[in-house]
Amino acid sequence: MTTISDIGFANQAILLMIVPPGRAEAIAHFALQEGASCATVFSGHGTVPKRILRMLGLDEIRRELILITVGKLQTASELLHKIRDIGHFGEKDLGIAFIQPLLDLEKKEDKQSAVNLEMGTSEANYRALITIVDNGEGNTVVDIARENGAAGATIISAMGSADHSAHVFDFDINPRKDMVLLVSDKEKADSLQQALLQALSTSTPGRGIIFSLYVTETLGIMGHEDTEQLIRGSWTVTTPSPHTVLLVMVNRAKTKSIIQTCEAAGNMGATIIHGRGIRHTDKAGSFFKESFDIERNMVLMVIKKEQEEQMIQILRDLDESDPDYALSVAATYALNFSKFSEAE
Repeated sequence: MTTISDIGFANQAILLMIVPPGRAEAIAHFALQEGASCATVFSGHGTVPKRILRMLGLDEIRRELILITVGKLQTASELLHKIRDIGHFGEKDLGIAFIQPLLDLEKKEDKQSAVNLEMGTSEANYRALITIVDNGEGNTVVDIARENGAAGATIISAMGSADHSAHVFDFDINPRKDMVLLVSDKEKADSLQQALLQALSTSTPGRGIIFSLYVTETLGIMGHEDTEQLIRGSWTVTTPSPHTVLLVMVNRAKTKSIIQTCEAAGNMGATIIHGRGIRHTDKAGSFFKESFDIERNMVLMVIKKEQEEQMIQILRDLDESDPDYALSVAATYALNFSKFSEAE
């Protein structure tokens, strides 16, 4: 019998799609039918580059972010092709999609998690740049990014766990956060990160963090002549990043326990995003038709490389101790991880 942990810790890639509202459910169900492990949907909004519209409160465009986990990197690529070909995705400027490779979390004797992958050849070399700041500062991040050549971004509402909760063993929630996601070529992502750090760095603790992720395949990136063309990135990873990002999908009621346990073990802070989830059942060939009644959270934690094995084991033990966690755990390198607070 397939257990939750067999699914949750064996994922090798994430297919992430940003689409107009109303499309997420059909795409998520299709992905599960095609063999995806699970899918979670989050609400967000894009912004249009018109300052006058912001003054009128008309600058936000509703978006849905779909995070689909699969067992193989090649499967994610094939799934992206199918979603495009059947017409769920591909209209000009209506959304973007990209594939994020993951570290291998399966139990192995050598316990090596380093990735060494090659994905074809291409002139494209993309990164997903993620910035987490206080609520309301997401628009400032977008403005700075546009001034430095970015085409657009998606803002997702989130919450932050208090950094001091590990010391007092008490769960606290800081004011709401904005998570800003944009995808660009590697060189531009690096320059955007430097521009944001220069503009937003402060001596006040807790201002926010910024990092980027490897992207191996994209669809719908604005600025290309053919937005329906799949772009494959060529990349090889041989040296681990000093930081790892953990994406933990958990049933909402168990979020507090996840954060308390990880912070007691040394993790300092997390970002929590409310979502609606789909999971396979243990019954072969079936999945939750009432999927979007399942309340799921994504807990995003950036940890030091030396903490990786310990944190993964903690999450595995929690999942095996109580099936109500229903964990789906993904890990990948957090490239160029930086904090906006110089004092931290």
